[in-house]
Amino acid sequence: MKIYRIASPGDVIEIGQFMSEQSDADRQMYYGVNMKPEIIEPMYEKMAGNLDKQTFVGVREPFGSIIGFIHLAHTSKRIELGIYVEPNYRGQGIGGNLLAMAMLYTFTLMGKDMEMQCINRNYDIRKLISNYDKTIETFPDEQVAILPNTVENQSKAISRIGRALWNF
Repeated sequence: MKIYRIASPGDVIEIGQFMSEQSDADRQMYYGVNMKPEIIEPMYEKMAGNLDKQTFVGVREPFGSIIGFIHLAHTSKRIELGIYVEPNYRGQGIGGNLLAMAMLYTFTLMGKDMEMQCINRNYDIRKLISNYDKTIETFPDEQVAILPNTVENQSKAISRIGRALWNF
């Protein structure tokens, strides 16, 4: 697998095409609502023109197909994280490694806390963040997890990345 920073508008548009091809259930899980493909692709085309306020990191198979990504939306208060791994690749540590990378980027380079929305509908995300310090904010129709920029969370993320590199 190849991990890479998505820096070109074309790569972001490719992520939009990738997400529009995912199942209804997976799109519901990622976006928190049932996003139709005809809405997703134009949304990513718009994001592709605004890369200074967001960061994407992707994972590809050896022959180039996208298998997962993280999307970090930069806000004034904290960084909002979206993470997706294709179903056939789940349970292999890819999501956990992407989460740890996102945390290190958010905490060390941006100096902010990280936020993940709609966690009440996403068991995989709740499982990924279970080992980290967090605050859960509950609203009428969703829960938001806030992972604070603490030494303990930084240490856990560094440890996760270290183990991933050791096993590479």
